[in-house]
Amino acid sequence: MLHKDSGISHIGTTITEDEELTPSLENFVVLTWRRLIHADLPKLVKQRYGTELRSRTLASIKPEISQALDSLLDELQATEDVRAMRTAVTAPPKPGLSRSVHVRKSCPLCKQAKRPGNHFLSKCAFLPPHDKAYMAKTRQVLGEPRHDSDDDVSDEPVSGDMASPSIIQRVLIKQSPYLDAFHDHLPVRLTIDSGATGNMMRSSCATRLGVTITGSTQSAHQADGSSPLKVLGETRTYFQRDSLTLYFEGLVVENLDSDVLAGIPFMEVNDVSIRPAKHQVCLGDNVFCYGSNRTAVDRHAVQRAHVLRVSAKAAIWPGEYIELDLPPELCDLEGELAVEPHIDTSHNLADAHIWPAPAMLRSVSGKIRIPNSTGQPQLTAKHAHVCRVHTTYMPSLDTTAPIDNYKPTPIVRSTLHSDCVVLDPDNVMRPTVQDQFGALHREFDGVFDPQFTGYNGAVGPFQAKVNMGPVQPSQRKGRVPQYFRGQLQELQAHLYVRSAMGMPGSETALEELTCRVLGNLLEQGHVAKVADDLYCGADTLEELLTIWRGVLSALQHCGLNLSSAKTTIAPIQTNILGWVWRQGTIQASPHRVSALASCPPPKSVTGLRSFTGAYKVLARVIKHCSTLLALDEVVAGRDSKDIIQWTNESLSGFNRAQNALSTNHAIALPRPDDQLWIVTDGAVRNPGLGATLYITRNDRARVAGYFGAKLRKNQYSWLPCEIEALSIAAAVKHFDPFIVQASHKACVLTDSKPCVQAFEKLCRGEFSASPRVTTFLSTASRFQVLIRHVAGASILPSDYHVWTSENAIHQQNSLAGYPVRGLRPQTDMCPSSPGDTPR
Repeated sequence: MLHKDSGISHIGTTITEDEELTPSLENFVVLTWRRLIHADLPKLVKQRYGTELRSRTLASIKPEISQALDSLLDELQATEDVRAMRTAVTAPPKPGLSRSVHVRKSCPLCKQAKRPGNHFLSKCAFLPPHDKAYMAKTRQVLGEPRHDSDDDVSDEPVSGDMASPSIIQRVLIKQSPYLDAFHDHLPVRLTIDSGATGNMMRSSCATRLGVTITGSTQSAHQADGSSPLKVLGETRTYFQRDSLTLYFEGLVVENLDSDVLAGIPFMEVNDVSIRPAKHQVCLGDNVFCYGSNRTAVDRHAVQRAHVLRVSAKAAIWPGEYIELDLPPELCDLEGELAVEPHIDTSHNLADAHIWPAPAMLRSVSGKIRIPNSTGQPQLTAKHAHVCRVHTTYMPSLDTTAPIDNYKPTPIVRSTLHSDCVVLDPDNVMRPTVQDQFGALHREFDGVFDPQFTGYNGAVGPFQAKVNMGPVQPSQRKGRVPQYFRGQLQELQAHLYVRSAMGMPGSETALEELTCRVLGNLLEQGHVAKVADDLYCGADTLEELLTIWRGVLSALQHCGLNLSSAKTTIAPIQTNILGWVWRQGTIQASPHRVSALASCPPPKSVTGLRSFTGAYKVLARVIKHCSTLLALDEVVAGRDSKDIIQWTNESLSGFNRAQNALSTNHAIALPRPDDQLWIVTDGAVRNPGLGATLYITRNDRARVAGYFGAKLRKNQYSWLPCEIEALSIAAAVKHFDPFIVQASHKACVLTDSKPCVQAFEKLCRGEFSASPRVTTFLSTASRFQVLIRHVAGASILPSDYHVWTSENAIHQQNSLAGYPVRGLRPQTDMCPSSPGDTPR
């Protein structure tokens, strides 16, 4: 910056004060510094340090960026873009051919008057003279001046030698080298691109071939560097041509002008070279030609069919294929061949399993492969005739003769409503299962129709209009609101086809409708309704297909429709009421966590109570929840509208609660066949009680939830054994939904020997000397749980790590006879500290 002692003047003015560096300029300097290091570094820093940049400037985190600069550059290097550029090839116009298109003569005036109209409008004798003169002015005739006279009107065509030469010249375009190969029985064209740094495959081609697609972190761009390609994953497979096997490893992209793009990696691995001048592709010592000029044979009145036969006796099992050689005159043809079965008089024409079925196949190196899709083995004798092969051609319209009765064919829309259904977004299904789901959606396509059948739209679209009117007092949830007698008719004039959540009575109506339509599936546990969402679950994909068919059939029978854009089949994760479900585990939604972590301290008591209530919802995935929410003294005995005066101590506690939101982690959802373990502990010095639910599945321990509660002031003077009994009863009641559905008896682990002895007395029909202990432990008898004692060293306070609690589970597993090999937790399993009041 400029200093007053530098001796430099600015616009004729001497500098009298030292100039300071402003924060904005300092941030700009840091941004320029990152751009000079790497062009993509600012974007990566924004993703990595997004949380810090919400409360700090870019210049303030420069030391952290400098320390992590090496790792950031390594990450940018690892995600190097795969760049490729494909140029669309179109056939150049052939010289000597006229580009003029025959236009059928038609006069609309004469047609309207039902007169012969096989002439142009400008030649019509019934056209007024001034209209004919106006049409002559607007016509552009090359080589002739424009005439304004009414009499000088010419309709002579322009000769070819009078046309001016074209100004735009065409550049030479040639087709890219390609290589045809087989993938099992499917022919594939591999486009060779020596300028592509990676291999790519179109997603539709990958689905057709049935290759395995795995996740990928790489990205693909066009050669211009600014046109991205959507990468769906990566794949590895093999192609065959003659006796050669070609290895392919590349990215699967959504939009690509060729099925398979073979770049430099493919050419290097398979020793591929090209000679464009000779139209040759070299595979090692083998040379193949591409770009044959023969596309079809001449059509004659008598057509010939070539009969193909096998050279040896073979048995083709379902799913396998047979390879047949084509005659020499068909080897060099470009295009598809029509294949039909060769049926002799000895065959039964009524046989439904006739093979091969009529199909359109493409040859590769003079060979075709015919699959067996009949479901039963096919036996072929030696030199047996298998099929007939016909050449194909593209018919063209004859435009030389006029068509008097020409009627345009209406365009039929082939898009189905079920095409918008999100099917297998994470590629967990096999291609055959995907095809079964697709066929099911096409069968019940009407269920996904946004329009309701039987309604002609005469009175406008369906809508739900509600006039609440003065509702005093407020109605309870599920009750019909009070309306004026004159306004009730307004509601009856509309048809409710969609029920808005939150509308009084809508939840009840939706629940009744769902139970009537899907009641049997709800009772069987195949379908669950959460709010206004419908979830279907199964153990296998085949079972899920059967259940989904039953749901669609029930909805179609009742005339109910689904939104296709909001229907997702077989996702790995989904959001359920603010929780992220992922393969049997749940975790707090990042949107809910970020909203609580970034909100300022509430100004009123109402705002703080709302924050506390939202925070308590996350108590099952956050440890020490009750300790973090020790803000009762801030709102105790105060009105909801009062303003909070934050002190340093209370503000520090609020900040600790917000920082603890980042420690939330996923917890496992118990299954009926899991063994449940409840580790409880009560504290007198720090009044409170806590419990952690564990499950053992596949010889591994997993955290299934946290629970904690504070003690009331009148409970501070209780005996330690009474507080331990209270913690056992509160924990069992809190986790009772999982206990009642478990097939094994849940086990409660406690370090209180008196509680265990009191439970043993209760099992023998005796009572403890402490009425409180007996009352609390009766809960364990009601839920049929077991109470076991472990050493106090195995259940440490909730502020310590819980590796000792795992040892306690390991010990009790040995005593109960459960397998204990390889018992390790998947996450940091710490028992929660005292938390919310039991619900």
